[in-house]
Amino acid sequence: MTCSGRRLVPLITALGLMLLSGGKTADGGGNPFGTQGLRFGYSSHLFSEVSPSDAQTAIVLWTQELTRMAGYHVKTETILFEDLPTLAAAIRDGKIDFVGLSSLDYLRIRAGTPMEPALTGRKGGRFGEEQVLLVRRDSGITSMSQLKGGMLARLGGVSGEIAFLWINTVLARHGFPMAGKHFAGVKEVEKAQAAILPVFFKQVDACVVTRNAWETAGELNPQIGRELVVLANSPEFPHAVTCFRSGMTDAQKKEFVRLSMNMITTPSGKQILTLFKVDTIAKVPGGFLDNLEALLREAEKVKVLAKDHR
Repeated sequence: MTCSGRRLVPLITALGLMLLSGGKTADGGGNPFGTQGLRFGYSSHLFSEVSPSDAQTAIVLWTQELTRMAGYHVKTETILFEDLPTLAAAIRDGKIDFVGLSSLDYLRIRAGTPMEPALTGRKGGRFGEEQVLLVRRDSGITSMSQLKGGMLARLGGVSGEIAFLWINTVLARHGFPMAGKHFAGVKEVEKAQAAILPVFFKQVDACVVTRNAWETAGELNPQIGRELVVLANSPEFPHAVTCFRSGMTDAQKKEFVRLSMNMITTPSGKQILTLFKVDTIAKVPGGFLDNLEALLREAEKVKVLAKDHR
C-alpha cells in the first residue's frame, strides 16, 4: 500500500467476516464476487465533515452489515484514499470495485476513469440539498454588492465546498471578485449552527448553509426563522455518490444493489444512515448530476478556479 492510501480495519480485510455458507443471491446462485470478495474504496474527503472515529465507525458498520446480509462466504477489503489521483488509478487498475466519493470529486475524475454512478443518499425525499445565503432581516442588505467588505461564515467539508463554489460563481456572474476579496473575511466552521448563530447575533454579516440546516435551526429557535432571510439560493446539489467499477459483471452489480437495499432496513443499517446523515439510499436517478455539472460549467466560464473554492 502506498502512503497516499491507507488500509482501514485490517481485521475485516483478513477475516472477511465470513458468515453462513451456502447462501443464495437474488438469482439463486452463490457468491458472485469470487475470491477477490467485496473491495471498497473511499475518498477521505467524503468524511471531512465527521470525526475520524465516526468515519471509521461508518465504514466498519457498512461493511459488516453488507457481508452479514449476504449470507454466504465473502471476504472484504476497505481502503481509504487521501487523494483523487491515487483513487482513480486504483479503479483503472481494477484494485477496487466499489467507490464512495463526493459528487464534485466524481465529476473531477470521471473522464478516463471506468466507473458508473450506482447509489446515493436521499434526505427528506430529495437527492440533493439547496444552499442558501442568509442575512439578518433588519440589516437592510438586499444585494450582493452590499456585502462587499463584510464578513461571511461558511461550512467546510463536502457541503461547504459546493456552497463556496456556488457563491463564488454567483459573485463572478455579477462582476464581483471571489469571496476572499469581496468579503473582508471568510470564516470556515464545522457545523451549520456555528455559521447561523453569528449572523443572528450580528457577529458576521452573512452565512452560507443548506436550506435544511436553516429550517432545522428555525424549528429549534423560531426567532432565527423570523430574523434571518434568504438573500440568494441555489438549485439542489447532490453531495455524494457510490459507484461501480465499470468492468464488474451485471450479476455483481445487481447483487451489490440488492445487499445495500436490504441492509438499510435493519437496525444496524439505520444506524449507518444516521452516521451518513441521510434518510435512505437509492439508485442514482436520471439527471442526478445536472445541476452540479451546470455549476461547474459556469464556474469554468467565469473563471472560478479550484483554488478559489477548495
